[in-house]
Amino acid sequence: MMSGQNAEPAQYEILDITDVQKERFSDYVMPEPNSGCHFWIGGTDTGGYGRFFTGYGGNSAHRVALELAGRPRPVGLQVDHKCRNRICVNPDHLEYVTHQENIKRIPKSERGKGRNGKITVSFLIPESLYIAFKTDCYSRGIFMKDGLDEIVAMLEAKYGAAPRGEGGA
Repeated sequence: MMSGQNAEPAQYEILDITDVQKERFSDYVMPEPNSGCHFWIGGTDTGGYGRFFTGYGGNSAHRVALELAGRPRPVGLQVDHKCRNRICVNPDHLEYVTHQENIKRIPKSERGKGRNGKITVSFLIPESLYIAFKTDCYSRGIFMKDGLDEIVAMLEAKYGAAPRGEGGA
């Protein structure tokens, strides 16, 4: 074994996609020659990402695109759009990364903007702490509609997290 290699092979989450579904997928892809993006022209989720429905439910169109390109998703990773275009399904524009890396790659101009264009505060904390934080907020009756001041103070005090901003990560 070469140095730096893992002792165990990577585990993958493989989608079960039929030949008919593969053909149907291509019906919803429109290459855009200037950017190189392949626009997903099918349905999208509330976050603006493409959705492709198989007999077993919906999947992210970008994940299906990578699977069809022979690149199944390693367990624990997520897809990053290197082109920053949520409807792009060009496998050359997609990369598997950790959640932390995906968050770090958000351009500064996009930071603090929620899916609906409203201002949000984003934090770079481990997922386990995020789940604990959300549970803590709900148990205290603190919700985003109530304002961010109390939530930010709680994150800073209890979890040692600071908001990301222009000078942040």
